[in-house]
Amino acid sequence: MILVPKEVPAQTIVVRMPKEEVSEALSWETSHSYIAGLKELIKAMYEGKSPRGFSVKEVEEEKSLWKEVKTILKQIYRGATLQGEVYEITNVSKEPVRFVEKEFYEKGILAISLDRHELKPGEKTELYLVKKTRAQREFEKVSERTNPLDVLRGETRSDERK
Repeated sequence: MILVPKEVPAQTIVVRMPKEEVSEALSWETSHSYIAGLKELIKAMYEGKSPRGFSVKEVEEEKSLWKEVKTILKQIYRGATLQGEVYEITNVSKEPVRFVEKEFYEKGILAISLDRHELKPGEKTELYLVKKTRAQREFEKVSERTNPLDVLRGETRSDERK
């Protein structure tokens, strides 16, 4: 990293290493019970705040599910094991639309929250989703195939097949 001095008002710049953030995020995630952690993450996303150790990425990616609504992924909150996503949903039809959380469920979603359940034409709302991070999902896939006792003994299931 190269810093070049400029004649601008003083600013504080905080440089963090990704490993530090993951450690802090894991600490935050494990400081809550499972349900409380999901609720706190959704609450933080509602308030536009980042939980300790979470990174927030601003995006503008259209992910429309139905022709009546326009769905745009706005933010991704990434922690050690949890990932939150904030979507903006706009009613682009000429009729009111009504949503229920289960319409947005798909495999891997841990929590869903809608700011408003009914939209008149042209109105917008926010959708908040929580799921496991990709790294956590991959870790769980590997751990499902591997017996921890075999690992401690220096064996793997592929050894057993030979």
